[in-house]
Amino acid sequence: MNKPLSDLNTWLIESWRKGQSEDGKKPKTINRDVQRLQALLSKAVDWGVLDRHPFHGLKPLKTDRTGRVRYLNAEEEASLRGALSRRDEILRQARIRFNEWHAVRHRRALPLRGEPYADHLHPVVLVAMNTGLRRSELFHLRWEDVDLDAR
Repeated sequence: MNKPLSDLNTWLIESWRKGQSEDGKKPKTINRDVQRLQALLSKAVDWGVLDRHPFHGLKPLKTDRTGRVRYLNAEEEASLRGALSRRDEILRQARIRFNEWHAVRHRRALPLRGEPYADHLHPVVLVAMNTGLRRSELFHLRWEDVDLDAR
């Protein structure tokens, strides 16, 4: 903050990034901060305040793109299963109230599902929890992909 824009250069930002890294900041956070500064400096170049972008050619720090794999503990899994069951019951009760509303108005009632699940969400979450399938794999799953005998 105490340097004129004309004094900014790649060496200065590299030393700043090194200091941020030593202070415990993650590379992704440092890259985000640098991107904000680069956007400001790009505006300064557009407005004619700077002749050239001082960080031209600066490469972002390498980051882990795989993310963090996390599993539900027993308490979280029980909580999720309970929330899904409560949601199914709420949806069932809403359908019953809706049919009562229709009956008063002499309209055709919608069928009540006899299955334990009110819609697709509960089974999809259960399959995801028990198989580890990714979202796109779940959404593209077909019965021919499922072998219940071989599990």
